[in-house]
Amino acid sequence: MEIRRSVAFFISPKGEILFVKTNHIAAVIENPHQFGLTMAEIRSSYSDHGERIGTEGIARREILIQLVIRGWIRLRRYPNQYWSITLNCFSGDTCNRLQNWAKIVLSGTYEIHETDRYMPIRITQLDGTVIENYIISDLASM
Repeated sequence: MEIRRSVAFFISPKGEILFVKTNHIAAVIENPHQFGLTMAEIRSSYSDHGERIGTEGIARREILIQLVIRGWIRLRRYPNQYWSITLNCFSGDTCNRLQNWAKIVLSGTYEIHETDRYMPIRITQLDGTVIENYIISDLASM
């Protein structure tokens, strides 16, 4: 399907591409072991901040940052705007994983087909560095 809504993925440290059905924290809560976490750790994080499990607050941010530090890449497509990519460090390894992901999304795998080869990519590293000089077809051909 052509992308007309927000779409999200994770890329694991091993390069596995995970389609996110709703939002990133829901995917983590649904299968914490896949992300190297336990449900007790997730509950504890939410409890520490007085937040309900699954809400998009401080605990969610901390959990996702922990995953990115461990090598996970978070991706979200904002319709008619750009792809947002959050990673720990834009290096050779992350570049290879992003290249594979871009090829798959451009080819229409996962029933998601990025038809705009010029869709901007906004890569944000955890240190706050923003890298915005890419389009999705650039990543696919790196």
